[in-house]
Amino acid sequence: MLIIFPYSGFLKTGIILSLFLILTQALFTTTNIIFQVKLRYDLSTIGYVTGYITILVCIILFSILKMNIIWVSLSYVFGGLVTFIINIYFSKRLGINVVPKIDFNLWKYLFLQSLPLGLMFLFSQINFKSDSILISVLNLPVKYGLNNTESVAVYSLPYKIFEVALVVPTFLMNAVYPIMVKHYMQSKEKLKITFIKTVGFLFFTRFDRRTNRINISTQL
Repeated sequence: MLIIFPYSGFLKTGIILSLFLILTQALFTTTNIIFQVKLRYDLSTIGYVTGYITILVCIILFSILKMNIIWVSLSYVFGGLVTFIINIYFSKRLGINVVPKIDFNLWKYLFLQSLPLGLMFLFSQINFKSDSILISVLNLPVKYGLNNTESVAVYSLPYKIFEVALVVPTFLMNAVYPIMVKHYMQSKEKLKITFIKTVGFLFFTRFDRRTNRINISTQL
């Protein structure tokens, strides 16, 4: 789809190189599953923070050296690789060796199982970013005094604040997920209680079944 947009070759090259973020994110998610099962989010946090420190250092260094903006974009890829390497190290300390293996049957199963969710995310992102894409290619009123790139930056600022706010429930659900799986194996009723408490916590409340009241609590 990138070919059909009238972006410069420089910008297209930067976008293509940034696609490696998909790979680094997949590698991070793979190792993070181990920490979820072991309930060792401290180790996951160390890798994550170290990766972002690497990104910050790279951005500062590339900016001082006045290097191409593409290198600044690739800083996120470098940070993702650092996070993955550190997570692999901690995984080995937990007694788990991550060994790459090609299993086409597993690929097929996972692809089919995740296809509905993947399509939902695909169309969701298209819907979420369609306005910004249109602003980046359409002719804009001269009276605003902004080019397409500047207009997208101004328009996207509120969305960035919204995206940062989404981090809170995302990290909460990542932390609660292994507990919910454990409770599911024990009984669906226990899973239901955990789910209700988790949703209640997102609104800074907890549902108390004994009194049928909404009480302030952080207990899961």
